[in-house]
Formats: sequence, C-alpha cells, structure tokens
Amino acid sequence: MQSKTSFFKTVFIKNITRFWPLWALMSFIWVLAPLTILMAEDYMTEASGATYLYEGVTHVLPIFLLIYSCAVAMAVWSYMYSSKSVNLMHSLPATREGLFSANFTSGLVMVIIPIAIGGLFMMLVEMLRGGFSVLPFLLTIVAVLAESFFFFSLATFMAHLTGHILALPVLYFVLNFLSVSIEYIISVYASLLCYGLTDAYESNTSFLSPIVHILTNVNTVNMNEYPNTAFSPDLIYIRGWDVIGEYTLVGVVLTVVALLLYKKRKSESAGEVVSAKLLRPVALTCFTACAALTGGIVIYELLTITSSKCNPALLAFCMLISVFIGYYGGRMLIQRKLKVFKKKTVPGFLIAAALCIFFIAILRTDAFGREKIIPAKDKIEYVSVRIDSLEFIATSEDTELLDKVADLHRLCIGEKRNVQVSESVLSPYNYELTASSVKLVYTLKSGKIMGRQYSVPYKFSDINNPGTFGAKIKDFMGDRDVLLSSVGYNRKPKIVDVYIIDYYPNEFHEGFSGREAIDFYDALVEDIKAGSYNPYSYQLGRSDEKILNAILEFDGLYPYPYSTTAEIYITEKMKHTVAFLEEKGVKLGAEND
Repeated sequence: MQSKTSFFKTVFIKNITRFWPLWALMSFIWVLAPLTILMAEDYMTEASGATYLYEGVTHVLPIFLLIYSCAVAMAVWSYMYSSKSVNLMHSLPATREGLFSANFTSGLVMVIIPIAIGGLFMMLVEMLRGGFSVLPFLLTIVAVLAESFFFFSLATFMAHLTGHILALPVLYFVLNFLSVSIEYIISVYASLLCYGLTDAYESNTSFLSPIVHILTNVNTVNMNEYPNTAFSPDLIYIRGWDVIGEYTLVGVVLTVVALLLYKKRKSESAGEVVSAKLLRPVALTCFTACAALTGGIVIYELLTITSSKCNPALLAFCMLISVFIGYYGGRMLIQRKLKVFKKKTVPGFLIAAALCIFFIAILRTDAFGREKIIPAKDKIEYVSVRIDSLEFIATSEDTELLDKVADLHRLCIGEKRNVQVSESVLSPYNYELTASSVKLVYTLKSGKIMGRQYSVPYKFSDINNPGTFGAKIKDFMGDRDVLLSSVGYNRKPKIVDVYIIDYYPNEFHEGFSGREAIDFYDALVEDIKAGSYNPYSYQLGRSDEKILNAILEFDGLYPYPYSTTAEIYITEKMKHTVAFLEEKGVKLGAEND
C-alpha cells in the first residue's frame, strides 16, 4: 500500500515538474487580464467586478480550456503513443488504475493552475479597486472547476481512443464541432435539392458539440439598468448552470470509460490511429460519411460556381468521388498501409455509394414532406417576412397577419412547378419577366428556427390578371396590415430619425427627428390606413409618379432580424405625408430641382 502511494506521488510530481513550461506560459497569459484591468480601472464596483468574472467564465474560459486541455492531455498521455515508453511504464510495479489516476490528476491540476493564478491576481485587483464580492468569486470557482474537469475528461477520453499523438488533437477538435457542422452541411444539401429550403437552421444536436453548446447556452445576464453602478446577485448572474452541471456529469462518465479503455489497452496499439479494434469500423464509417458530405458539396460548388441551377446527378457524382476518397483513404489511415484495394473492401464501398445516392434521392423527392411544412399559428413566436425590399415582423399576437403570412407561404409552395426556369429566361434582356423573392424565417415558441426562401418568376402582365402569382403578390404587398407592420406599427415603435431622399435628381434632404419624426410617422400611418400607399409598382420601377424616398430609423424595435430601418416610397397620392413635407419645405419630384 505504501509503494502505491509513493508511486502516485512520483508520477504526479514528475508530470508537474516535467511540463512546467506549459502551465507556466499559460499562467503568464492569464495574469495579463487582471493586470490590464488594474492599469485601466481607477476604481471598480461590485457590479463591474462580478461582470468581469462572469464574462471570463462564459466567453473566455471555454475557448481557453478547449485548446489548453488538449495540449495538457497530449503531454501527460504522450507515453502511450510510443512502444518503448508505454512498455516501460507498464512494466513498473503499479496497477493500470494507479497510472491512470496519477496522470489524470496531475493533468487536471495543470489545467487549473493557470486559471487559479489568474483568479488570485483578479481577486487582488478587485480588492484594490473596491470591486470584490464573495458570491461571484465562489460561483466563478465552481464554474472553473466544472468546465476544467469536463474539457480535460473529454481530452483524456479522446487520448485513449487513439494510439497516435497527432490523431488526438484532430479527433478532439473534430468532435467539438462535428454535429453542428454535419447539420449545417446537410442543410446546404437540402437548400440545393428541396424547393424553398434554406441553409439557415437551428441546431438540434449542438449538445454533441460541447464548445458550441456551452458558448451558446452559458452566458452572463446583467439586468441592472446601469450595469457598472449597482450589484445584486439576482440582477447579475450566470445563465446555464444546468448545462455546466450536465457536462460535469458527462465528464465523470468519460473519465470512467477512459479508465476502462486504458485497462484493456494493449501496448502494441501505440502508433495506431484507432487503438481499439472494435471501434475501427465505427471510425471508418464516420470518416467516410464526413468525407462524402463535405467533399461532395465542396467539389460540386467548385464545378457549378457560375451556375445557380441545381443538378442532382452532378451532385450525386461528386459525392461518389468523395466516398471513394473517404472510404479508401480511411482504410489507409486505420490499417496504416496502402494496399487497401481488395475484393473484400468492395462491398463496403458499394454500400456507402448506395447510401449517398439514397440520400440525394430522399432530399430531391422530399420524402419527408419538409417542403410543404407550414408552422401552426399557435406554435409561432414570431415570423420575419421579406418580399423584395418590403419586410416586416408578425408576432404571436398578430393572429390575422399570421393567417395572411400562411396564405403567402401556401401560395409560394404552390408555385413549385413554375419556378423551374433557366437563368436565361430570367436574364436582364427578358423584359417580359420578373421575379419576386420571398423569404420567411419562423421563430417557434420551442426556440427552433425554420427558414424558407422562394424566387418565383412571373410576367409583368400578370400584375393585373387576377388569380396569377403576380396579382396575388401585388395584393399582399398592398394589404393594409402588411404595410402597417412594415413600418413597425403592430409593435408600437419608437421613431428616432427620418431621412428624405430624392433619387431623381440625386438629392438628400435634411431629415427629421424628435417631435417632427413622430409627426411624419403619424402622417404616414394615416396614408396607409387610407389605402393611398402601395410600394409594389415603385419597387418594380413601373410607376410614372413623382416620388421621394424616406428612410425611417427605429429604436427598440425587437425582434427585427434584418434591420432597424424601413424605406418608404412617398407619392402624390399620400396626401397626409405630402402635406407634412410641404409644410417643412420639401416637395416631390422635379419641384426640388
């Protein structure tokens, strides 16, 4: 028993002293932050001190730990990747459990040392500047310990999956971004093959990409009206403790699994890309799938860089090329030999190729019916709509407007057959055709985001032909509720500034602010309610009326994904708005020359 304890201390101290340049350099980096604050701050408040700590934990610490934990794991487990070193370590009078605990503990301590030194300096700075508070400091310590444990556990787990030291950082960083990257790539495929789908998405598997999930869901909340002048634990806090706790538990599981892998690990696995034989088929499958998805879209985009029309056959061919490279390249890496082109490997390649074609087919045929999905009204938090240059927000409270948006969405879906036109048909030289771009981004009450985008061509003559897409778009853009929403009327906006522009001749008139901006907005609303404003013909450039353009700037208009401004076309028909402008000395068209 005494020898085991002594051996643990020997390995522990040896690792700390052997790799001191690593943690010493990181300690120096962490000391710079509080020293910078010391030089910049003459005094602090408890609120600003808590904010510094919490922002460091939620924004800086995860990125630091992502990189540094991997470096420490490569250091303490480096002996496993050399046959000579691993045989020597395993010949010593110590159990695998003892070796694992000594190396893991020393590595975790090396991860924490720089943060602890930086935290100590931060505490001294806050005390000197009057910004120290016990509760934020204790909570910061808890968060640091939890995140450090998880990231080092993850790095340790990845260290025991491979027998090659260079494969460790590759696997580690790939895992941290894999799920969100694959989801995004699949959304790109869907946007190419499915009608209306966009590559805008909300990840459903971000929890499998730890760094992304932590940075997204763990953040600092400061509810003070004046953030640097007041402090209350209820007003400044870290949101996402549940995420930190969940990953801490995952870290425990990963540590136990890593120990089990280490107990079963064979010394001759040193140098293998994947150390466990049972995991090699899994690794090959993952490698092939990632190569097929990523390589397929990259090659396709390079070949079709000058074309906007999707070619499913070419996309499938590009995926097959990537499958071939990924499948046999993966075998070369895992087996560490070039002779992989054998008859017994052909069935695996054919299965992977068939799955790629199947993947293209189910997207192209919309096998899951995603093209026709229209969210139920009671599930929508808000939806942002953009038709050409007209844009607005419909919230869950705008029930009638949501019904009209659903009708618009249904109209676009019904135009699928008419959308399949070539670039030449919509060329600048075809003056009989135009196209309306319709973009819908739904934010659901569940937190998920669903985006759709359509570019529907139609004839100019259809504008006055009832029942056609052009006529229905014109009616939609002239709808009173839609136009009021396009200037934020349904969300009671605060008008900041109004700028008047006359593009013919190119003149900029002095804008309005304060009371005048509000009066302009009220006049505009009166014209919209009276039905004297319809931006449709002006956006098409088909109006002979004298016009001015007004740019409205809003403040506090949330949510507003696209902008906080709205552009208005002012015509002679808008009597209230024109009267206001004439009172201010601004007239329409040539009268301003």
